[in-house]
Amino acid sequence: MPRTLYLAIFHRHLFPAHWVIYKPNTDDTSSPGTMLHVEGDVANGFSHTVARNYDILKTSRTYTMITLGQVDSQYVKDYPKGAYVSLAPVQAIDRVEQVILSVPAPGKSLRSATSKVKQSNCQDWVKECVKVLINQGMLPSSAWDVVQKAPLN
Repeated sequence: MPRTLYLAIFHRHLFPAHWVIYKPNTDDTSSPGTMLHVEGDVANGFSHTVARNYDILKTSRTYTMITLGQVDSQYVKDYPKGAYVSLAPVQAIDRVEQVILSVPAPGKSLRSATSKVKQSNCQDWVKECVKVLINQGMLPSSAWDVVQKAPLN
């Protein structure tokens, strides 16, 4: 049975929204699941973060959940049910997580006001993850359209 992956967008007023890839423990967003994302900032760089048994319905943050697409169940394993766990160091438990965590977290990209270097953040990382999942044949190509049209704030 295929499993749906989601783009969860946590909205913020003054900064770009925080994007994560959300993998529910079942094919239902009302189930706790795993959040795969990067945390940090453009001045110091980012690092991979995995939050397991995260119950998105209990968050007080404003968010939007958008379907990225379905992946074959052979690529997905569920983390044992239980209490919320934020893991460091990060370890993949299935092929989807291996692919996602193989995408490097953005490094420092804050430069002087005169520099024209593009700053990379969690949104850029999620887009790259989606590209890699599509190239690996795990997500449909329509997932790219989803991240291109997703709200940035």
